[in-house]
Amino acid sequence: MPADQTQNPRIRTKLMRINEKIDDDFFQILERLRGGKISIEKFQEVSLAFFENVRLSKAFADDIAIAAGSDEQRWLVRRHTDNCRYTILFYRVNENEAQPPHQHHNLVSTQVIVSGRIHLREYERVERSDDGKLRIRLVRDAILGPGDVVQASEWSRNVHWFSGEGGPAVIFQMNARGYDTTVFNDDDEGAYGRRYLDPTNVSEDGVAECEVLEPEEAFLRFKGHSLGEYPVPPTVVSDNTLVTIAI
Repeated sequence: MPADQTQNPRIRTKLMRINEKIDDDFFQILERLRGGKISIEKFQEVSLAFFENVRLSKAFADDIAIAAGSDEQRWLVRRHTDNCRYTILFYRVNENEAQPPHQHHNLVSTQVIVSGRIHLREYERVERSDDGKLRIRLVRDAILGPGDVVQASEWSRNVHWFSGEGGPAVIFQMNARGYDTTVFNDDDEGAYGRRYLDPTNVSEDGVAECEVLEPEEAFLRFKGHSLGEYPVPPTVVSDNTLVTIAI
């Protein structure tokens, strides 16, 4: 659904444990996106520069330490603005602890590796077949370390899959949902706007025809397995360029 563009939005702050100025400054960037004053692409560029300027490792040292020592997500912000909502948090991914492959619905996200390393695969959605399977194309298969960035949106690198590599990693995450005015599938929200996939059957041209999985089946199938256990043709990845910020 398109974002509500009313001048006096209903704002519901579910959680806020962040410096007030950082919170307000970033909220103003989100409001520019919600009001259609900047594009999704420009928002990703501006928000990434904002987080680099904040210097995550210094501004959130205590929160990073809490996330590193816990299996629970360290939530900083949870806020709804009319039909849009966004969250900011840190979380830990253990070695070979896979976040099963999944797509998102109407999401704009930025993730930054704060410590450790992850093995990441990113995909573009191609089409959904008549039998409900999703065809996706692998565009990146890389090991990321501190300062490296993962950004996704409805129309760019929407599907990803990653696991901790060589030890635990801590990741900063900002998710904004409901801000795009067009979506890949109107009825494809799934639980928390996410649907799990099995992209392991990859053709030589890098396209995988994916079975859509229930969450329980996805975690049963992929949790505890590194991505390296699922090789892909070496010629299919189109872009392993790293975007990195100072943290």
